[in-house]
Amino acid sequence: MVKNTRKKGRFSISAKNERIKASNLNRLKNNNKLDIDEKRMLSAAKALKPTQSAYDKAGMFRDKRAKRVNKASNAPEFNLTNMLGGMDNKKMSLAPMLKSQSPTGVLSLKKINKNLSNFINKLQSNLNIKNVNINKKDNKITGFDVNKEFQKSSFKFNPKDLTVSSKGWQLNLPKEYIKVNDKLYRAPKIKYTKEYRKKRKDGDTDRDYYYGSYTPVEVFLSEPNKLKKVVKRGTYTKVYNQSEEEDERQRFKEREVYNREVQDYFDTGIMKRKQQWSNFLFELDEDEDEDEWDEDETYKTYLKRDIQFNPTGTKKSYKEWDDYTREEDEEEEEDEYSYNEDRSTFLAREEQYNPMGRLTRRKQYDVFDEEIEEEYGVKTEEEISRRPFLERDEFFADGKRTARYDYDDYLSDSDSSTKNNIIAFTESGKARDVGSVRWYNMNKDKINEQYGGRIYDKPVESDEYEQEYEIGLDSVTFYDPMTGKIIENHDYM
Repeated sequence: MVKNTRKKGRFSISAKNERIKASNLNRLKNNNKLDIDEKRMLSAAKALKPTQSAYDKAGMFRDKRAKRVNKASNAPEFNLTNMLGGMDNKKMSLAPMLKSQSPTGVLSLKKINKNLSNFINKLQSNLNIKNVNINKKDNKITGFDVNKEFQKSSFKFNPKDLTVSSKGWQLNLPKEYIKVNDKLYRAPKIKYTKEYRKKRKDGDTDRDYYYGSYTPVEVFLSEPNKLKKVVKRGTYTKVYNQSEEEDERQRFKEREVYNREVQDYFDTGIMKRKQQWSNFLFELDEDEDEDEWDEDETYKTYLKRDIQFNPTGTKKSYKEWDDYTREEDEEEEEDEYSYNEDRSTFLAREEQYNPMGRLTRRKQYDVFDEEIEEEYGVKTEEEISRRPFLERDEFFADGKRTARYDYDDYLSDSDSSTKNNIIAFTESGKARDVGSVRWYNMNKDKINEQYGGRIYDKPVESDEYEQEYEIGLDSVTFYDPMTGKIIENHDYM
């Protein structure tokens, strides 16, 4: 077998050295004798420093411009839903969101109504808000009513000082919800098919149904009028099987209840955390021959999304998962075929925010083929192994992107072999590999005796091929946060 260890692509020794340079900035800072690449990497890496603004890079911005940018970036960020969500018997100014500046310092009533209408339109597209109703009198906006999923509130608008006032959020549950006690409400139960069986033989069909029930929503309160937690449930197919054999066919399905969403709240009524679950195909087995076919599917639940919020209502962190095929095996020989999947989940995306709700870092992950094995001949087989990897890592200053690291996979090793094989047919008529031409010539009489002389006299070519992949740093890019344009780029692959 000839082994090829040459790595494809441009992931060179010099590129590896650049990675080492980038990861040892402290060493570089204390070294006065730096080459050009080290100096470039050291200066550019300042944009990645968590405690330092990208505008501190020497020579990149004038002092006057830097002061103007820093002043703008330190201005408070307004999250419409969360600002209103934090109100409880308080008055809040909408002036920063209504863009109330004017040459005279006074806005016309027409301008106020227009800006307020735009504000309300934006409000309706925010998280957890179902609808917003505008209240008017003599064509003047006097306030608006906001309805969330389980809460509602009325806001009065004062056009003189551009403020809104409210008495806080009130519990707003559907009428059909059942009160268990002062701190627990439940939605009416839902009936579902827990198991289903179908069997067909000789033209006759039998069906069996087994039912269950579950509570789709539970609402927990910390006080008689304050949300504490909401639990939503659903059903998913846990097991599915189907098979066929001659004149008989069978189907089987089993469903199960699971928590599909959990919401946790602060005492102020602002959402603290939102978790959502989903289900995925965990394992798949499929077998087929001349007389029988069988397929088995097994499913599992997994955390799909996790969003956390600060007490002020601004977003704190965001994580999202996805499912992938971890191992895949496919075999085919004569009239036999089998296919197997082993699946899992991986973190696909994560984001971090500062207390103001501005993005500070974002990571994106993907899946790559780590190893591929293929074999062709009398028996065809393919095996693929996969695993997740960090595809992109982005850094932000006050919500503006400053740097991006990109990673990618590259071929690190490959093996291949070719040989001429002899095949024989067994009593059942199945073809079997009995060795190379040389082996057959040495043991011809013994093989002919074992298989009754039913030897395929033409050599059959059999190929084996294996590929291995690894992950490497593809590129590093630095951005001007003001314009979003690239100011520096390093390619390694």
